[in-house]
Amino acid sequence: MKTDPDLVMILKSESGYGGVTVAWASFGYWNLDREMRNPSFDTWQSHPGYRYRGLQDFGVRAQLDSGTDRQFYAWRPQYQQPYTVELAEAELMVKTLRQVGRALERKQQADGPARDLATYLIRTAQVFGCRTFGTYSPKLRADGTHWITGGPDYAQSWVYELEHPAASVA
Repeated sequence: MKTDPDLVMILKSESGYGGVTVAWASFGYWNLDREMRNPSFDTWQSHPGYRYRGLQDFGVRAQLDSGTDRQFYAWRPQYQQPYTVELAEAELMVKTLRQVGRALERKQQADGPARDLATYLIRTAQVFGCRTFGTYSPKLRADGTHWITGGPDYAQSWVYELEHPAASVA
């Protein structure tokens, strides 16, 4: 698959009920003004974001318990809380889920199962030609954005910091 320099897998986490941490990795893209945008189903064909229509509300969800075995589990690609879904969007969602499922199955056959969440995120991003991972920063950065981005190593360190909070503080 060809690499798409504008596509970014957006990484975020939140603490849930009972000490559970939920990770959600969705997609965004840089527009021509270097602003991060969310994919949208209703984008017209001539719009630069049209090629990302199937990624609206799509991502990978995983969770992490606060117990001693702090590793993410229950990784799954899914659509999360779409606002409305009409037939055309539902068909695009099914097509995208099947595409991801087939690609991840091929990758698993070639390289074995993903050993951790970071590997799974990287493999999922690669399905769409995405090699950039990012997190939102409330502070405006030197590049004029609010985004901290990096390659696959950034995704690995993000997961590591969530799974090993004491190690990342030291």
